[in-house]
Amino acid sequence: MAGKEMIDNQISQNWIRPVSSSPFGKLSKQSTILYNGNMPKWLSFLIQLFKKRKRYPNLLDIISIPIIQHQTHTYQSENYIIDHRKRWLKQGTLSTMQISQLCDTVSTLWINGYHSWNGFNDRLPIDLVEGHINTSLLLIKPDTLSIWVKKEVHHVKIRANFYFNHQQYRFVVTDPKIESLYRFKGEGEYPITKDIYLCISLGEPFEGYCYKLVAAIINLN
Repeated sequence: MAGKEMIDNQISQNWIRPVSSSPFGKLSKQSTILYNGNMPKWLSFLIQLFKKRKRYPNLLDIISIPIIQHQTHTYQSENYIIDHRKRWLKQGTLSTMQISQLCDTVSTLWINGYHSWNGFNDRLPIDLVEGHINTSLLLIKPDTLSIWVKKEVHHVKIRANFYFNHQQYRFVVTDPKIESLYRFKGEGEYPITKDIYLCISLGEPFEGYCYKLVAAIINLN
C-alpha cells in the first residue's frame, strides 16, 4: 500500500508507503480502516461502528494518514511509520483525469538486463540494489500490455508482459483484483488495449535478488 503525497491540494512526486513499527513493517487490517474526513470524527466513528462492512483504502482514494517518522530502509526510501493510535481519514477521490500527473519521469525501470526463468528485466542482484537504488516505487503508463497466465511448478503465476519506452518487461502481478480475475482463466496471453497505468514496486530481497513487481493495475475505462 502506497501513494503520492499531496501538499496544499497539489500532487507532488513524493511517494509515501505507510508501515508499522513491527519488524517487517506489516500493517494490520484494523489500522487501515477509513473514516470520513468530511464529518466530525465522533460521527464517522459511530457510523463505522454500526456498519457491518468496514471501508478500506481503494485505488485513487485521497487519505490523510497520521505518521510518526520517516523510516530509512536501504532502497525503500518511501517508508513512513504510522501512528496506530490515530485513525485514517478519507478526504476524497482522485479524478481519473489527474492520473497522468502522478506518473514518474523515468527512462527505464531501474536497471535492466537481469531476468528470472519466466520473467524479463524483472530482478536485480541485492548488491546492485544496495549500491545504486534508493527508491522502490514507480507509476508508469506502458506502451503495450498483456497478462500472461502460466502454470509454474505447482501453481498458476500471473505476469504482466509490457513495453515501456520501447523496452520489454515481464513482471509478476501482485494486484489482488487482477490475480483473482485471471487465476482461473486458461493458460495463455491476454492483451489489454484499454487506457492502463501500472504501479511498479521493487520487492524485498529473495534468494539473492530483489524482484520488480506490478503492485497495481489502474484501468481508467
